Amino acid sequence: MRLTAYIHYAGTSGQVQFWQDGVPMLRAEVAALADNPGTRLRTAHWGMYANGGVDHGVQYNDDISICCLAVPLADLNREPACP
Repeated sequence: MRLTAYIHYAGTSGQVQFWQDGVPMLRAEVAALADNPGTRLRTAHWGMYANGGVDHGVQYNDDISICCLAVPLADLNREPACP
């Protein structure tokens, strides 16, 4: 399974789009904190989040890449290729 996330920051607003194996799965408009606008991803984290009742889990990560596109996506239905 391949998961692709697109995140576009534009000051205090932006958008996120997720694909699973090339199929659009989730799209959202997002807002940054008014006192912390930005245009760059400062940190990235992938992993598991759970409440205190979960005492174990297994996760496999393979071929993780973080890529920057030269221009914002015009078509959010097509999964972008990593340059």
